[in-house]
Amino acid sequence: MTASVRLTAWLYAVARYRMIDHYRQRRQSVPIEDVDDILVTEGFEEAVTARLDVDNLLSTLSPKQARAIRETRIDGKSVAEAAVDAGIGESDVKVSVHRGLKAIANRIRGA
Repeated sequence: MTASVRLTAWLYAVARYRMIDHYRQRRQSVPIEDVDDILVTEGFEEAVTARLDVDNLLSTLSPKQARAIRETRIDGKSVAEAAVDAGIGESDVKVSVHRGLKAIANRIRGA
């Protein structure tokens, strides 16, 4: 069993119990058997898988490129906000995003 498979199984288990805790706090009664249905219905599994894929792709980039992409494309910050957070210029953020996305696209295509 690979490390990513074990990590995915662990994340699903953690998320399942967090969902159970969430419903307990809201004082709603949800049978334990129905929690899996709730998670699947809400697209949880696909979201976790997509998040792992994004994290894996970003991990192949330089920290600067990964941070620029995460902040501007995932977290929804403006280029100006990302530049201030990183302590770099706006053009540097734009170049980092462009080069990072290009590198990711090349990896996906297998180039």
